[in-house]
Amino acid sequence: MAQSYSNLGGNGDRRPYITVTTTATAGGGVVSGLVDSSQFTTNAFWWSGSQSGREVVFDFRSPRLITEAKWYQSNAGTHGTWQWQGSPDNAAWTNIGATFTLGGTAQTITTLSGNVTSYRYYRLLQTAGTTNSSPFLLEIEFLIDASFSLANTVWNSADQSNATLTNATLTATTTATGGWVRSAYSASAGKYYWETRWIVGTSSITAGIALASAALPGAVAGSASINWFNGDISINGSASGSSISQVPNDAVVGFAVDFTNKLFWTRVAPTGNWNGSATANPATATGGLSIASIATGPLFAFMGGAVSDIVSANFGDGTFTGAVPSGFTAGFRPLAPVAAGGPMVTMIG
Repeated sequence: MAQSYSNLGGNGDRRPYITVTTTATAGGGVVSGLVDSSQFTTNAFWWSGSQSGREVVFDFRSPRLITEAKWYQSNAGTHGTWQWQGSPDNAAWTNIGATFTLGGTAQTITTLSGNVTSYRYYRLLQTAGTTNSSPFLLEIEFLIDASFSLANTVWNSADQSNATLTNATLTATTTATGGWVRSAYSASAGKYYWETRWIVGTSSITAGIALASAALPGAVAGSASINWFNGDISINGSASGSSISQVPNDAVVGFAVDFTNKLFWTRVAPTGNWNGSATANPATATGGLSIASIATGPLFAFMGGAVSDIVSANFGDGTFTGAVPSGFTAGFRPLAPVAAGGPMVTMIG
């Protein structure tokens, strides 16, 4: 299958799909920030200086073929000499290509170009020199195959405005005020749970469910949504009276929707109160907000925002942050598996 940075795991927020660990001591931030899609320096990851013999391991959950990588950091500082390695089991490692100097504001690492083996684990191993504490380490992207098949929906590239989609169209970044995107899948029956991670660019994120006719973004008629700024939940364009309070930046927001009984719950995962109530519980159908007023047709997941707002969806193929409520399907599912290179656009009623 064709290599691409836009395949699942290549770019965008890949934290539900890639586990990153390191033996290097952090000066700040967390190492998973290397795959979070954000190149903001606020709360970014950086290494303590003068460390040697360190490593960074990327677990892709299944064997993947990678033939190039891009490394982004905040300045041109370097971190010594490094070697790419691959492994099927995180124990036996094989060198891939030649060693190279790691660093630079936007470095394309081509030493992976001769790789012909799919590995589950890839490792950056420091072979000489020391780490540099000066640059923020912002992101790494991978030229990767499309072998990972999605069983759940994605954001729909054909149903969006002013949004850029990455990571097999699971990460949406708004490019102008009023940007939005709907999911490829819609439902009018069944119980589903999914999550979205919010990285705020200009404080205007809304997300939830909406009809195809809803004039997105925002808390508009034909939608049920939560607003980042105050956590207020709106139904069909009107305040519901429920709120989960302001959503922290880089938080995961879980959605549990009972389309059959027309009830809606949301919270900050993993342990926030559903709909802001200590007694609400999707598993017991308690405290759900009625979406009967918008259930006039199939409903889609959606996100909206202003400039540089990022919402990465985990529609069920990644590891969830919160527990799936009993009786709910883990994920928002289409009718058939979706190839990782593009969206499933079949809708259901």
